[in-house]
Amino acid sequence: KDLRQRVVGRYYHGDPEYPLHPQVITLSSTACHFYKLDASAFSSSLLPAGQQQAMLQEFRPSAYTGRPPDLALSFLGVTYARPGKTEDLLFANLAALVFVQAVEAESTAEEAAAADENVAMGDDAKAAGGGGGGAPTSWKLQLLCPAGGELPSKMFVVGQPQKLRMPTGVHPLHQL
Repeated sequence: KDLRQRVVGRYYHGDPEYPLHPQVITLSSTACHFYKLDASAFSSSLLPAGQQQAMLQEFRPSAYTGRPPDLALSFLGVTYARPGKTEDLLFANLAALVFVQAVEAESTAEEAAAADENVAMGDDAKAAGGGGGGAPTSWKLQLLCPAGGELPSKMFVVGQPQKLRMPTGVHPLHQL
């Protein structure tokens, strides 16, 4: 656990001789593409004689179907794959790992207009509630990036968010 904390700290902050300066950026989920790689294994009865199951595993990219808030406090891989070319995900390099610090609902134009209308009418209780009341369709993701500048791509590879969390007690901005 201590080794993982040191490695994560060095990835984002460098070491005392060569410090790095991570940057926090905010992206809309509507501008991003999230994918996962699914492994499919074939039944051993369908394999040629003498071939083992582990040798015949095929990976397929598929769209991430989870909710963006489920990605909070987990890592995403930024890939060099071309947008819309899911087959590139299998062979494209990862540019970086980013840490999802927070995920917040974005207010839609409809909700903002409803809130403005409620304030104009003097109904502060409705305005405080945010207007529309429906489930948000887009989210703002706050990403901790290991270096400044634009991300090379807005295509992200999602692992298993429950297994890729920041170690307990380590805040990514805390230099180790």
